[in-house]
Amino acid sequence: MSKPVASVLRSLDVLSCFDGDERALTVADVALTAGLSRGTAHRLLHTLVGLGYLIADKGSFQLTPRVLLLGHGYLRTDPLGAVAQQVLDDLTLTTGLHSAVGVLDWDEVIVVAAASPVGPLSVSTSVGARLPAAVTSLGKVLLAGDTFGYQQVEGEFDPQLRSIGVPIVSEDGDLLGALSMVTVEPDFTMIRLIDEMLTPAIQAASAISVALGRTKH
Repeated sequence: MSKPVASVLRSLDVLSCFDGDERALTVADVALTAGLSRGTAHRLLHTLVGLGYLIADKGSFQLTPRVLLLGHGYLRTDPLGAVAQQVLDDLTLTTGLHSAVGVLDWDEVIVVAAASPVGPLSVSTSVGARLPAAVTSLGKVLLAGDTFGYQQVEGEFDPQLRSIGVPIVSEDGDLLGALSMVTVEPDFTMIRLIDEMLTPAIQAASAISVALGRTKH
């Protein structure tokens, strides 16, 4: 395997620093988060400004819409997100619960589709969000690598959150991603969640699989 180019890896590390709640970061912020010297962070940030991926304003840096190009090719060649979104919209409308589809990226799950109900106790996860795989039902399904069954999580990611996750499997039996249904409603116990929502979740995952199969023909 070819040796990785250090400058490319560091540039990607810098862009990854902007995955948190802060919209704007300073050189010091990036250096600390990416584990770089301030001089290196400064050079990489200004290189990314020159390439159009960041803008500099009063000593801080922000992402530009150009970063969307980095994911555009993936979204065009992998229709999972677009197909899943249609299914999740119907699933959440029918059940009143938050639903999401994610794929594994190292030790995190990247949400590629999500739908949230309207209400004071609703859960909201946006497309592109990164979640810790080890403590989410999406992640547990993907880490297990199973193409059948389900995973459940109660209070691991958030004390009030309960969720179930099921695999999305291709026609060939490959694990494509995972689908979860999530609630924070006090009267929606884990037992009730499994009893009432496992079947709709499995059916939704199957619908996504079938729709993806059609896109290949």
